[in-house]
Amino acid sequence: MTGSRRILTVTLNPALDWNVEVDRVVREEKNRVLDSRRVPGGKGVNVSRVLERFDIDSRCFAVLGGTAGRGFAEFAEVFEVKLAPFWISGETRTNLTVVQRSSPVQIRLNHPGPKLNRAELSRLLKTLREEIDRAEIVVFSGSLPPGFSLSNWAGLLRWCIQRGKRVAVDADGSTLRTAAQLPIWLLKVNQTEWTAVQGKPRARWVVITHGSGGAELVGHGQAVYRGPKRRIRCTVGAGDSLLAGFLQAWVSDKSPEQALLHGVAAGTASVWNEAGELATRDDFTDALKEVRLERPKAARRRRGDHFSLRKAGKISDW
Repeated sequence: MTGSRRILTVTLNPALDWNVEVDRVVREEKNRVLDSRRVPGGKGVNVSRVLERFDIDSRCFAVLGGTAGRGFAEFAEVFEVKLAPFWISGETRTNLTVVQRSSPVQIRLNHPGPKLNRAELSRLLKTLREEIDRAEIVVFSGSLPPGFSLSNWAGLLRWCIQRGKRVAVDADGSTLRTAAQLPIWLLKVNQTEWTAVQGKPRARWVVITHGSGGAELVGHGQAVYRGPKRRIRCTVGAGDSLLAGFLQAWVSDKSPEQALLHGVAAGTASVWNEAGELATRDDFTDALKEVRLERPKAARRRRGDHFSLRKAGKISDW
């Protein structure tokens, strides 16, 4: 496998994703299912799945429990994800996504996840630190499970930073805001999330996604890459594919701009496919040929090595 830097993805609140496709959703009527599939879900495992397709070595740490957790582990093996499962007494959540085939409309129903007890939390932190010690890049993606406090979260990030790890975070809400206050390596946000943390991020690099408008890299300089316009089948996992594309280029010693370009190509490839499929290698190669560079038009104010948007852009779901 190419790339010498080992990547650990961390999914503290994974899910067994059930993706259902219908022609269109009709309220108060029976809706006939055209296609249905179950896949291991969670932003971190999605990143690991795409990295595997790019021949980049990664390991996925996931907190699992119960029948759904065992199903998750079995599906992860099918997708050739190198799983580091941490077993708990609770039941791994199941999330439902309904996708309309007639138009790019999605309905997502997500459970909160199982609650960790004190003994499980203590054991989890110890085991996770042992996994992190063997990695160079640590990717934290998604939500925190009940029982895992923001204090635990901040402490874990600080510990990673002290150990010299490159920490990447893709989260939302208070989990995101906590990470934004720490000097991590990479923060991935969409436009809405960027607005929420604007002026506060201490990350070395920030990737801001704009859905169909591409993505922007904020650091020593700015570059906006936009993907080719084609029909969108499903945006679920597009942001995870983008992050995987960015990491794939980074560990292959590409420039920051090239890493962003690869990220946008991977995110674009993902939306061309059905729910749960994510970016394939062939679609990524096609998208990479069509992604174009645009310099940002919005005025910016420089803060050290970082840049802040003065004008808000398009809100997106990536």
